[in-house]
Amino acid sequence: MSDIGAGARQAGIPQSLSGAADSKATGRHAYRQPLLREQLAAPCIHHPQPWRVQLFIQIHSDNQIPSDNDRDTRLEEQVRQRLARFEERITDVEIHVSDINGPRGGAADLRCTLEARVNGIQPVAVADQGSSVDRAVLGAAKKAVRALDHQLGKLTDRKGH
Repeated sequence: MSDIGAGARQAGIPQSLSGAADSKATGRHAYRQPLLREQLAAPCIHHPQPWRVQLFIQIHSDNQIPSDNDRDTRLEEQVRQRLARFEERITDVEIHVSDINGPRGGAADLRCTLEARVNGIQPVAVADQGSSVDRAVLGAAKKAVRALDHQLGKLTDRKGH
């Protein structure tokens, strides 16, 4: 006869949570005691909670813009703060920053395109221009908030909620 808790042990599930310790072999079938609500709600150290989706933000820039990890980290946090109320709906955000005029320079020649992928609707894409990378990205983030408000507002109006 096989060990009932072997699969749970291989999966790294403690015996107390798998219910294998409470199993009673009856012929070919095993009877397992139901798990208590407290056991099901116990946090798992090895796996993140499946209902908590982490917002993934990725920043790209063309070869005319020098890369700066500190700036990218700061901008990522600022975009995350602006889009915080949509965090449960947005899966990921892609930001593309490019220099419109290239090496010629000029005022407000940086363009930022921000695309937010939202569960249940088409991706929302916005663009803004600015004199610095920070201004272009934050301007695009403001436009994204307005576009998401508009798009998600249409959904709730249509559903009548």
